Amino acid sequence: MNKNILFLSNNYQGGIAVFNERLVECINNSTNNSAKVLYYNTYPQSFEGKRTVINKFANKTYSYQKLKSLFSEGIICCSESIELEALNYFKYKGQIIYFLHGDYPYYYSTAKKFESIIDGFACVSELIKEKLDTLLPHRKHNIQIIKAILPIITEPNSDEPDNKNGLIFIGRAIEAKGFNYIPVIYDKLKEKGHNISLSIYCQEKNASTQNLKQKHPEITIEYGKKNDHIIKVLRQALYLIFPSKYEGLPIVVAEAMQQGVIPITSDLPILKILTNNCGFNFKYNDVNSFVNTIIKLETDTSLQKRLSNNAKEKVKKLFNTQKTLQNFKILTSIKKEKQFINYKMLCSRLDRPFIPNWLTIRIRITKTKTNKILNLLNYLRIKSYL
Repeated sequence: MNKNILFLSNNYQGGIAVFNERLVECINNSTNNSAKVLYYNTYPQSFEGKRTVINKFANKTYSYQKLKSLFSEGIICCSESIELEALNYFKYKGQIIYFLHGDYPYYYSTAKKFESIIDGFACVSELIKEKLDTLLPHRKHNIQIIKAILPIITEPNSDEPDNKNGLIFIGRAIEAKGFNYIPVIYDKLKEKGHNISLSIYCQEKNASTQNLKQKHPEITIEYGKKNDHIIKVLRQALYLIFPSKYEGLPIVVAEAMQQGVIPITSDLPILKILTNNCGFNFKYNDVNSFVNTIIKLETDTSLQKRLSNNAKEKVKKLFNTQKTLQNFKILTSIKKEKQFINYKMLCSRLDRPFIPNWLTIRIRITKTKTNKILNLLNYLRIKSYL
């Protein structure tokens, strides 16, 4: 029997979007099932149809109604709390698969809170599955590892990194991704006499990227590039700099390794597992270690080649598309009796159905502004005592 599988996605950019799109493509090409991604909040350029935007200040029951317009009968795959809240509110009786895309408290607490309505859990790494197994031991048989689908390499990629050069950063230009350390690493390398090129690929422009480009016009900074383009530029890069503070299983690191790029990352547990024996890991703010490692690699081409080859081999062992599809098939076969949660336990009084949405939004915006002013006044008061 063919199954209709729907992936909810609140963004068309970033790792989760790429994860969903590739898995959907693989399901459609390799099985008799029909899968598609349902976007809300932000949309790809090719999107046609009614746009669904969720205001973070909105009355939640109003947001639930907007999300409901996306649903149709089938297996719904989601990764956000608001999506599960909506499915719970409308007592959706179809199958629900919850994806844990990161090793963050948010994902684990959401899984536990909505465990009574979730049929299956998809973890993007072994580490996340181990933690979820411990958190929900009675649901072990409903938890599977669903890893990212990596692109098939269609162009020859030399085993020798001689034709590669420079540093590359891919991700959001925000502090949580360690972007603030990228300019510091670059400047320190130049101070030590190493003029290594730097390329940066971000989703969108912000003050940090503009300031960096103004200070260093020689740096390549591009925005909103499609994944096919990212794969091409990875083929030319030698080192991936990734000092992120928080991660699940970052697809970009795996994609870089697949192209023989040497990963130099923060020491998050998932990154240490992924890059073991083919890269380096340091505390995200340990700039000197990042710099010294790059200098060491620049003077040791044999080490470069060994790590580059190790990276490609590691990815082949860790990411198996057929195994992923097999595990996903198991998840889609799980069906449990749901115990829905009283929606009042998930919302505030401002989220009651009888309260106009415009009023909830106005109250919440006013409250947010008031809290910011009070926090500023407290900060100034404390500072005056120092």
